[in-house]
Formats: sequence, C-alpha cells, structure tokens
Amino acid sequence: TEIVETNALSGDTGTQEAVPKKETRITDTVSLIDLQPGETYTLKGILMDTLTGVPVKTPVHSLTGDEITAEQTFTAEESRMDVEVSFAFDASDFAGRTITVFERLYQQDEKISDHADLKNEKQQIAFPEHKLETTATDQDTGGHEAEAKEKTTIVDAVSYSGLIVGQEYTLKGILMLKDTGKPIEVHGQQITAEKSFKPEEPEGTVELEFTFDSSALEGSEVVVFEHLYVQGTEVAA
Repeated sequence: TEIVETNALSGDTGTQEAVPKKETRITDTVSLIDLQPGETYTLKGILMDTLTGVPVKTPVHSLTGDEITAEQTFTAEESRMDVEVSFAFDASDFAGRTITVFERLYQQDEKISDHADLKNEKQQIAFPEHKLETTATDQDTGGHEAEAKEKTTIVDAVSYSGLIVGQEYTLKGILMLKDTGKPIEVHGQQITAEKSFKPEEPEGTVELEFTFDSSALEGSEVVVFEHLYVQGTEVAA
C-alpha cells in the first residue's frame, strides 16, 4: 500500500494560490494504491515551510506556536482510492510564503507510506504578497495641482502586483487631508470610490475616480488612500 500522488488546493480559490487570511482551508487529495478493502487506514498530514523545510507554526514567528496538522481515518472500499485531508488554520501572516503538504499513511499505528517532497509542486500552496502603488492626478490638468471648484475629479491610477488571477478584488479609496490626516468631508459626506475587478495577470493597473466639490479646499493638499480586499480580507493598502 502506498501514496502515489497528492494534490493540494486552496479551499477559497480552488487553485494552488491562497489568500493570506484568518480562516484558511487547504484540501489535499491523496491518491492511494494497493489498499486492502475492509481495512482501516489513517492519513496524517502536516504543513511544511517550502523554503526552510521545517514545520509551519501559527503564529508564524512563534517558537512555541502550534504545528498545522490534520488527519483522516477511513476504511478502504477499493484497492485504489482518493482520500481528502483538510487543514483549517490562521494564515493572516503568511503573505509571501509557500508551504508544502506532507502526508503519511498509517495502518494500526504503523507508518506504511509517506509523500514528503518539498520540490513537488502539486503539494505546494503559495500565499502571494499583494502590493499597491498609486499615482493621483487632476483630470483637468493631468498633474498634481487642481483648481478649487464645484466639480473636481481626481483620477488615481493604482498599479498592483501579486494578485491571484481570476479572483474578484475590490479596491476602495478615500480622500484624506494631508495636514490633519483625516478624511475630507463635503456636506457631511466622505469622498470615496470603489471598483471590483478580476485580474487576468498578477500585475496590472486599475483607475479610481473621485468627483466632488472642492470649493472649500483652496490651499489644501489632498492624499488618496487605497485599500485592496479579496473575499472580505484586506490584503494591501
């Protein structure tokens, strides 16, 4: 009896890229051969740091943190089976890391096979590091100075990198006063904009437009703050 292959996927994206968030689930599908029908087996999995080869712990930088493990006990129905092992854990601080799933197969507490290869890409899950850079300009002048008037439009070109292709992201922006660090309010309303999009490449650019009455802002400096969300989790700002 042996493990011939495992295939790890993010429960959120269905791919080998995962969102670094608090409630994360990875499902590893383990392909087994030469099982004895009617016999009981246990698969035990553990998450390893692909770069260092040591078990991943939560919190990540804690010397006394918990290793991330999972196990699945099953009774063989056929000689060949695919069995899923599911890992649920906090990946809030996993951005920029890649992990590898190791699996071991036991029968009556005796290890009879394992699948532990740090270089096997099918066992790996990457947590991309999302990054933003922005350039704000006035729509009329094309520069960084604008006339204080009833209708002003600021266009913020947001360059992103490290995004997961095909996932829906939401970019939310807000205008802040540079000297106070507080949101601008016009007639009691903050000046915000947002846009949802699905990147076709990990890197690209998306624009947000802020149209508002800037009459009272003569002599002021405005700063655009941007926050990027995926599946309700902020991943960059």
